[in-house]
Amino acid sequence: MFLRRTDYKTYAYEAKLTRATAYPVEIVGVLRQLFDRLFDARTEYRATGVVLTALVPDDDIQLSLFEKKPGLEKMRQVYDAVDKLSAKYGKHAVVTAGSLAAHKVPQHLRDRGDITQRKQARLPGETARQHLSIPVLLGEVN
Repeated sequence: MFLRRTDYKTYAYEAKLTRATAYPVEIVGVLRQLFDRLFDARTEYRATGVVLTALVPDDDIQLSLFEKKPGLEKMRQVYDAVDKLSAKYGKHAVVTAGSLAAHKVPQHLRDRGDITQRKQARLPGETARQHLSIPVLLGEVN
């Protein structure tokens, strides 16, 4: 995990998980500890980041001898359900309760003013979250 200050100096910490995981909820605790060590409330930051390495398919995950398989199986079912909902209704169909405040005001309206013309003028087949990669000229031509 890293934090980059406004002067472009980057500070980072590294952690190794005890086993591979496919579930963000298992990573968040580790990230919270790293963030608490790095973050200084008196400092302005321009970027944050998390880098994951040594990725493996989630069907290869080996449980330890003392882990509860039923708990992990329930977590797998929850994440499978979220993946299905996201595939059907879009990636923000399901959000964590902790991020609800961020979803109250549409992101494109936060401190930026009006909705852009491109967001207002959708082409057939486009949704609010997914635009076709076709250049569009909006506005009046003189």
